[in-house]
Amino acid sequence: KGSSTRTISRLLVPVETCHIASPAGNEVRRAFERWAREAGLAVYDGRTGEGYLRHLVVREGAHTGQILPMLVTAAGAVPEPDRLRALVPESVVGVVHAENAGLGEATAGLEPRPLFGADRYEELVGGLRLSVTAGAFMQTNTVMSERLYELAMEYAGLTEADVAWDLYCGAGAIGLLAAATAGRIYGIEIAEESVARARENAERNGIANIEFVVGDVAKSVAPLLERAPRPDLVFVDPPRAGLTPKAVKRLLEL
Repeated sequence: KGSSTRTISRLLVPVETCHIASPAGNEVRRAFERWAREAGLAVYDGRTGEGYLRHLVVREGAHTGQILPMLVTAAGAVPEPDRLRALVPESVVGVVHAENAGLGEATAGLEPRPLFGADRYEELVGGLRLSVTAGAFMQTNTVMSERLYELAMEYAGLTEADVAWDLYCGAGAIGLLAAATAGRIYGIEIAEESVARARENAERNGIANIEFVVGDVAKSVAPLLERAPRPDLVFVDPPRAGLTPKAVKRLLEL
């Protein structure tokens, strides 16, 4: 059974319509498929290390309609980018390219570079206009994340006398929304690209009572406490694996 499962996981299944993606997202994928076929590009095979195409990540602003695809390939320049540019719909603000020369099937932690157009897209979240690059974290389902954030703010009940920390803050959405009612916000995030976007988003939305720190939550709480007030409330939005034991310990200490 284990062997057959591994075999099935490597099957490539052609999909005309993905019902999770939006119609625009499907259109973008089809454009990339046509370009790849015309250019004669081979799919990367993890068993042999041969081939070129590895992943296509399509990020879309639900409220802005802006789309930023990231093409992940094996090492090597992207052929015929002008042809690709002619095929993608107008909603695509730009395409970025990232090389993955390793064996692991990763789309995070790479270094995407602009292939053409912009290297970021914009999304509206809870009245904020946020700029997001391919490697910066933000929830993919904007409509549901807005509802989630709305409930979080309701439960938090922050006032101008409160200090709140936003741990694993990503591109800063939670902290920036909380800044409207709290006195001071501090966000911690290990990904430098996400923190860069968070700082940029604070500036573009005119939010001055927030500070973002690059660092591992488990290691950054103590240093931040040496210069910042102890929080009255902490927001936590960790990776899928959840909080590490050390991060839990830091939270209990707070």
